[in-house]
Amino acid sequence: ETDDMDPSMMRRQEGGGDGGGGDGGGGAPKLFGEQEVLEAITWGSGAWNPFQSPAVLVADWLGLIVLGGSAVFLYIIITNFHGPRGDEKYFAGYREEKLMSIYVNSFAAYVYWARCASHANGDVGPVAYIHLLKYVDYLFTCPLLSADLLCTLNLPFKVTYPYFVWLTIGCGVGCTKFVGPARYMWFCMGCTLFCIAWYSVYVVVIMRLRQIAGSKM
Repeated sequence: ETDDMDPSMMRRQEGGGDGGGGDGGGGAPKLFGEQEVLEAITWGSGAWNPFQSPAVLVADWLGLIVLGGSAVFLYIIITNFHGPRGDEKYFAGYREEKLMSIYVNSFAAYVYWARCASHANGDVGPVAYIHLLKYVDYLFTCPLLSADLLCTLNLPFKVTYPYFVWLTIGCGVGCTKFVGPARYMWFCMGCTLFCIAWYSVYVVVIMRLRQIAGSKM
């Protein structure tokens, strides 16, 4: 009876028939222990691994090349800019907020490098959860992008509003690690924080754009 089965075991019903591969009778249940279940979850037992599909491999390598190349290109351009008069060697070095676009692209490329390294090892074991790396990327790059926008337009709350964005992305991590109802709690919190972050940034950006438009009239 299945009521007496050890909770740590899983049952899979195999197909019947004389050649079904059971214990001579076909249709016999096959039991899996915890280790076998863990291996199946982490693609270690011959199961199809979606992270090894050609589309995923090509997309991740393209992401690495494009983002890494963008970071190098921006670094060369920005660090070789010598200021409005052309006589300040370390113009960007003393104004490192102008380098945020480099940080964003380089860190995103770093995450894609980690994904490609995992692909090279077959995406087995703990790295089977490599899809979570995207949230590590987002937790770092999305607040930086927000800060870059605020710094470019010389707006207030250059730390506070990116912090709201960081909290919003953190809710996405919570959604991936929990099941309902906790998942829906994280989702609702994320939606609320997103609205707060978006509206806060929108208000100050519109204010600055109106000021710029008014000064040109």
